[in-house]
Amino acid sequence: MGLLFLFLCGIMTKMTILVTKEMKAMPIKSDTEKQRQKKYLIEIGKVLLLQYGIKKTTVDDIVNEANIAKGTFYLHFKSKEDFFYQLIVGINQQMFCLAKKTVYENIDKDLKSSIQIFFENLFNTPEIEFYFREHKEIDKLTEKFSEENYSNSEINWIRELLALGNINTENVIPEVIDNYIHVIFLAKSSDLLIEEYRNETINKLINVLVEYIFKEDKSNE
Repeated sequence: MGLLFLFLCGIMTKMTILVTKEMKAMPIKSDTEKQRQKKYLIEIGKVLLLQYGIKKTTVDDIVNEANIAKGTFYLHFKSKEDFFYQLIVGINQQMFCLAKKTVYENIDKDLKSSIQIFFENLFNTPEIEFYFREHKEIDKLTEKFSEENYSNSEINWIRELLALGNINTENVIPEVIDNYIHVIFLAKSSDLLIEEYRNETINKLINVLVEYIFKEDKSNE
């Protein structure tokens, strides 16, 4: 009797696991649940992506960490590359929103100092470190999936931020700011810099960038 009971319990456990897996793969009914699950996958994927990089992170890694069936993953994303592209777009939008929030909250305060601190913090985030390491793979994804030239997107964001801060884009050119940012990217990741003075060098470059953005304020003093 005891052996029969254990046998039946084993069958029931296996059936429960199978049913659970099938339920995970079933289409989600409400749009809210879909968005919640997609957001959860992106959050899990972001942690793995920042830690292991694009090439080493697999769909199996993501669904196993999220405890979600692989079929469910493909309800939200066409491929691994599509997933990573959407994730990277989300990171870009978060950084832009943070920059916009910094300008908006400090427009009537010391905006120059706030922007200085923003850049100093930005270039030390895990997301930016990831961009330095993976910029070639990110460029490939952008070329494959983006309908708009990514460089143009960056410049449009910069132009919007300058307008929000009431900074004249005839004198402060968005493309020049974009170049400054890329120079800092290159310096941050370059093997040619003396490591002991890398952070000080990056901060000096940020100072030059901020002085350029607020050069009109300096001329009006």
